[in-house]
Amino acid sequence: MVKIIAFTSLFVAINFLPMVSKAQHITIDKDGYTNIREEPNSKSKIVGKVLKNQIFYLIDDTLDGLGENDDIPKETADWILISTEWWNPNRYSGYIYKKYAYPLSDMTILKGDGFGKSIITCSNKDIKVTMITQPFVKGNHTISEEPFNVDGRHPYGIDGLIQHLHREIKQIEVVFKGKQFILSKDKIANYYNPNSMDVYIGPNEELYIRISGGDGAGGYSVYLSVVNGKIVSTSLNEV
Repeated sequence: MVKIIAFTSLFVAINFLPMVSKAQHITIDKDGYTNIREEPNSKSKIVGKVLKNQIFYLIDDTLDGLGENDDIPKETADWILISTEWWNPNRYSGYIYKKYAYPLSDMTILKGDGFGKSIITCSNKDIKVTMITQPFVKGNHTISEEPFNVDGRHPYGIDGLIQHLHREIKQIEVVFKGKQFILSKDKIANYYNPNSMDVYIGPNEELYIRISGGDGAGGYSVYLSVVNGKIVSTSLNEV
Protein backbone atom coordinates (compact mmCIF):
# COMPACT_ATOMS: atom_id res chain seq x y z
CA MET A 1 0.00 0.00 0.00
CA VAL A 2 1.25 3.48 -0.81
CA LYS A 3 0.92 6.11 1.89
CA ILE A 4 0.78 9.75 0.89
CA ILE A 5 1.27 12.79 3.10
CA ALA A 6 0.26 16.05 1.42
CA PHE A 7 2.72 18.67 2.61
CA THR A 8 1.88 21.20 -0.10
CA SER A 9 -0.42 21.38 -3.08
CA LEU A 10 2.66 21.45 -5.31
CA PHE A 11 3.83 18.15 -3.79
CA VAL A 12 0.40 16.66 -4.41
CA ALA A 13 0.27 17.74 -8.04
CA ILE A 14 3.80 16.68 -8.96
CA ASN A 15 4.28 13.50 -6.95
CA PHE A 16 0.86 12.00 -6.31
CA LEU A 17 -1.48 12.63 -9.20
CA PRO A 18 0.60 11.17 -12.05
CA MET A 19 0.69 7.88 -10.10
CA VAL A 20 -3.05 8.01 -9.47
CA SER A 21 -3.87 8.28 -13.18
CA LYS A 22 -2.52 4.75 -13.74
CA ALA A 23 -5.23 3.39 -11.45
CA GLN A 24 -8.16 5.03 -13.20
CA HIS A 25 -10.17 3.34 -15.91
CA ILE A 26 -13.41 3.55 -17.85
CA THR A 27 -15.51 0.74 -19.30
CA ILE A 28 -15.57 0.05 -23.04
CA ASP A 29 -18.36 -2.53 -22.85
CA LYS A 30 -20.54 -2.09 -25.96
CA ASP A 31 -23.65 -2.47 -23.75
CA GLY A 32 -22.85 0.89 -22.16
CA TYR A 33 -22.19 -0.60 -18.73
CA THR A 34 -20.22 -3.39 -17.10
CA ASN A 35 -21.49 -5.61 -14.30
CA ILE A 36 -19.54 -5.70 -11.05
CA ARG A 37 -19.48 -9.18 -9.52
CA GLU A 38 -18.84 -10.35 -5.99
CA GLU A 39 -16.33 -12.98 -7.09
CA PRO A 40 -14.09 -13.20 -10.19
CA ASN A 41 -16.38 -15.35 -12.34
CA SER A 42 -19.41 -14.82 -14.58
CA LYS A 43 -21.76 -16.84 -12.35
CA SER A 44 -21.06 -14.77 -9.25
CA LYS A 45 -23.63 -12.37 -7.79
CA ILE A 46 -23.92 -8.98 -9.51
CA VAL A 47 -23.29 -6.32 -6.86
CA GLY A 48 -23.26 -3.19 -9.03
CA LYS A 49 -22.51 -1.65 -12.38
CA VAL A 50 -19.90 0.63 -13.91
CA LEU A 51 -21.67 2.99 -16.29
CA LYS A 52 -20.43 4.40 -19.56
CA ASN A 53 -17.99 7.31 -19.03
CA GLN A 54 -17.83 6.63 -15.29
CA ILE A 55 -14.31 6.48 -13.90
CA PHE A 56 -13.46 3.56 -11.64
CA TYR A 57 -10.29 2.50 -9.86
CA LEU A 58 -8.16 -0.55 -10.36
CA ILE A 59 -7.04 -2.15 -7.09
CA ASP A 60 -3.72 -3.96 -7.31
CA ASP A 61 -0.81 -4.91 -5.07
CA THR A 62 0.64 -1.41 -5.30
CA LEU A 63 -2.50 0.68 -4.88
CA ASP A 64 -5.04 -1.14 -2.75
CA GLY A 65 -6.05 0.04 0.71
CA LEU A 66 -7.88 -3.16 1.54
CA GLY A 67 -6.50 -3.43 5.06
CA GLU A 68 -7.59 -6.71 6.65
CA ASN A 69 -8.82 -7.92 3.24
CA ASP A 70 -5.39 -7.46 1.70
CA ASP A 71 -4.99 -11.16 0.93
CA ILE A 72 -7.93 -11.45 -1.49
CA PRO A 73 -7.01 -11.92 -5.17
CA LYS A 74 -6.57 -8.58 -6.97
CA GLU A 75 -6.47 -10.06 -10.45
CA THR A 76 -7.04 -13.31 -12.32
CA ALA A 77 -6.51 -14.15 -15.98
CA ASP A 78 -9.81 -12.52 -16.96
CA TRP A 79 -10.95 -10.41 -13.96
CA ILE A 80 -9.74 -7.38 -12.03
CA LEU A 81 -10.72 -6.04 -8.62
CA ILE A 82 -12.04 -2.47 -8.70
CA SER A 83 -13.61 0.25 -6.63
CA THR A 84 -16.05 2.89 -7.81
CA GLU A 85 -14.91 5.16 -5.00
CA TRP A 86 -11.51 6.65 -4.44
CA TRP A 87 -9.10 5.08 -1.96
CA ASN A 88 -11.16 3.96 0.98
CA PRO A 89 -9.56 1.43 3.37
CA ASN A 90 -11.48 -1.86 3.50
CA ARG A 91 -13.78 -0.65 0.73
CA TYR A 92 -13.99 -2.18 -2.72
CA SER A 93 -16.80 -2.81 -5.16
CA GLY A 94 -16.03 -6.17 -6.75
CA TYR A 95 -14.72 -7.65 -9.96
CA ILE A 96 -15.23 -6.79 -13.62
CA TYR A 97 -14.20 -8.57 -16.78
CA LYS A 98 -10.72 -7.34 -17.64
CA LYS A 99 -11.24 -6.81 -21.35
CA TYR A 100 -13.85 -4.11 -20.65
CA ALA A 101 -11.43 -1.93 -18.68
CA TYR A 102 -9.67 0.91 -20.49
CA PRO A 103 -7.03 2.84 -18.49
CA LEU A 104 -6.78 6.60 -18.69
CA SER A 105 -3.02 6.16 -18.88
CA ASP A 106 -3.47 4.67 -22.41
CA MET A 107 -5.37 7.74 -23.63
CA THR A 108 -3.92 10.77 -25.39
CA ILE A 109 -3.30 13.44 -22.78
CA LEU A 110 -3.24 17.19 -23.31
CA LYS A 111 -1.11 18.77 -20.60
CA GLY A 112 -1.99 22.13 -19.12
CA ASP A 113 0.25 25.03 -20.08
CA GLY A 114 1.06 26.10 -16.53
CA PHE A 115 0.69 25.61 -12.79
CA GLY A 116 -1.21 28.01 -10.57
CA LYS A 117 -2.06 30.39 -13.41
CA SER A 118 -5.36 32.25 -13.60
CA ILE A 119 -5.88 30.88 -17.12
CA ILE A 120 -4.77 27.34 -17.97
CA THR A 121 -5.21 25.84 -21.44
CA CYS A 122 -4.92 22.31 -22.83
CA SER A 123 -5.04 22.06 -26.61
CA ASN A 124 -4.24 20.34 -29.88
CA LYS A 125 -5.42 21.06 -33.43
CA ASP A 126 -8.99 19.86 -32.71
CA ILE A 127 -9.51 20.51 -29.00
CA LYS A 128 -8.98 23.47 -26.72
CA VAL A 129 -10.01 23.43 -23.07
CA THR A 130 -9.55 26.62 -21.05
CA MET A 131 -10.02 26.99 -17.31
CA ILE A 132 -10.35 30.55 -15.99
CA THR A 133 -10.08 31.19 -12.27
CA GLN A 134 -10.74 34.29 -10.22
CA PRO A 135 -10.12 35.50 -6.66
CA PHE A 136 -12.56 34.19 -4.07
CA VAL A 137 -14.63 37.09 -2.73
CA LYS A 138 -16.22 36.19 0.58
CA GLY A 139 -19.05 38.69 0.16
CA ASN A 140 -20.26 36.91 -2.97
CA HIS A 141 -20.90 33.66 -1.08
CA THR A 142 -22.86 32.33 1.86
CA ILE A 143 -20.49 30.70 4.34
CA SER A 144 -21.47 28.64 7.37
CA GLU A 145 -19.13 27.15 9.95
CA GLU A 146 -21.04 24.25 11.55
CA PRO A 147 -20.77 22.29 9.40
CA PHE A 148 -18.30 24.30 7.34
CA ASN A 149 -19.67 24.87 3.85
CA VAL A 150 -19.83 27.45 1.09
CA ASP A 151 -23.17 28.15 -0.56
CA GLY A 152 -24.57 25.05 1.13
CA ARG A 153 -21.91 22.70 -0.24
CA HIS A 154 -18.74 21.16 1.12
CA PRO A 155 -15.72 23.06 -0.25
CA TYR A 156 -12.83 21.00 -1.63
CA GLY A 157 -9.28 22.33 -1.72
CA ILE A 158 -9.06 23.79 1.80
CA ASP A 159 -8.51 22.37 5.27
CA GLY A 160 -11.53 24.06 6.87
CA LEU A 161 -10.18 27.58 7.30
CA ILE A 162 -12.08 30.39 5.59
CA GLN A 163 -8.90 32.40 5.10
CA HIS A 164 -7.59 29.61 2.84
CA LEU A 165 -10.29 30.26 0.25
CA HIS A 166 -8.14 32.10 -2.28
CA ARG A 167 -9.39 31.26 -5.76
CA GLU A 168 -12.39 29.69 -7.47
CA ILE A 169 -13.20 28.44 -10.97
CA LYS A 170 -14.93 31.12 -13.00
CA GLN A 171 -15.43 29.17 -16.21
CA ILE A 172 -14.32 26.14 -18.20
CA GLU A 173 -14.65 26.47 -21.95
CA VAL A 174 -14.37 23.55 -24.36
CA VAL A 175 -13.83 24.08 -28.09
CA PHE A 176 -14.10 20.79 -29.97
CA LYS A 177 -13.74 20.74 -33.77
CA GLY A 178 -15.03 24.29 -34.02
CA LYS A 179 -17.94 23.92 -31.58
CA GLN A 180 -17.82 25.91 -28.35
CA PHE A 181 -19.24 24.75 -25.02
CA ILE A 182 -19.26 26.29 -21.55
CA LEU A 183 -19.38 23.62 -18.86
CA SER A 184 -22.02 23.80 -16.14
CA LYS A 185 -20.82 26.01 -13.30
CA ASP A 186 -22.94 24.06 -10.83
CA LYS A 187 -20.84 20.91 -11.35
CA ILE A 188 -17.55 22.69 -10.54
CA ALA A 189 -18.62 25.38 -8.06
CA ASN A 190 -17.22 23.80 -4.88
CA TYR A 191 -13.66 23.04 -6.09
CA TYR A 192 -11.42 25.82 -4.76
CA ASN A 193 -7.78 26.83 -5.14
CA PRO A 194 -7.40 25.06 -8.51
CA ASN A 195 -3.82 24.99 -9.74
CA SER A 196 -3.54 22.56 -12.66
CA MET A 197 -5.56 20.94 -15.44
CA ASP A 198 -4.99 18.08 -17.90
CA VAL A 199 -7.33 16.56 -20.47
CA TYR A 200 -7.56 12.90 -21.48
CA ILE A 201 -9.16 12.08 -24.84
CA GLY A 202 -11.32 8.95 -24.65
CA PRO A 203 -11.75 6.26 -27.33
CA ASN A 204 -15.04 7.82 -28.52
CA GLU A 205 -13.74 11.40 -28.40
CA GLU A 206 -15.22 12.01 -24.97
CA LEU A 207 -13.05 14.09 -22.64
CA TYR A 208 -11.89 13.46 -19.09
CA ILE A 209 -10.79 16.76 -17.59
CA ARG A 210 -8.62 16.46 -14.50
CA ILE A 211 -8.46 19.51 -12.23
CA SER A 212 -6.18 19.48 -9.22
CA GLY A 213 -5.93 21.95 -6.39
CA GLY A 214 -5.50 22.59 -2.72
CA ASP A 215 -4.30 24.99 -0.07
CA GLY A 216 -1.26 23.00 1.06
CA ALA A 217 -3.14 20.95 3.66
CA GLY A 218 -6.28 19.86 1.84
CA GLY A 219 -5.80 18.64 -1.73
CA TYR A 220 -8.02 17.10 -4.40
CA SER A 221 -8.11 15.89 -7.95
CA VAL A 222 -11.49 15.83 -9.69
CA TYR A 223 -12.22 14.20 -13.03
CA LEU A 224 -15.01 15.64 -15.16
CA SER A 225 -16.36 13.22 -17.77
CA VAL A 226 -17.49 15.41 -20.68
CA VAL A 227 -19.62 14.20 -23.58
CA ASN A 228 -20.94 16.62 -26.22
CA GLY A 229 -20.06 19.61 -24.09
CA LYS A 230 -21.84 18.35 -20.95
CA ILE A 231 -20.46 16.95 -17.69
CA VAL A 232 -22.04 13.51 -17.42
CA SER A 233 -20.22 12.37 -14.28
CA THR A 234 -17.54 13.44 -11.83
CA SER A 235 -15.00 11.46 -9.83
CA LEU A 236 -13.27 13.02 -6.82
CA ASN A 237 -9.98 12.03 -5.24
CA GLU A 238 -9.10 13.69 -1.94
CA VAL A 239 -5.69 13.60 -0.26
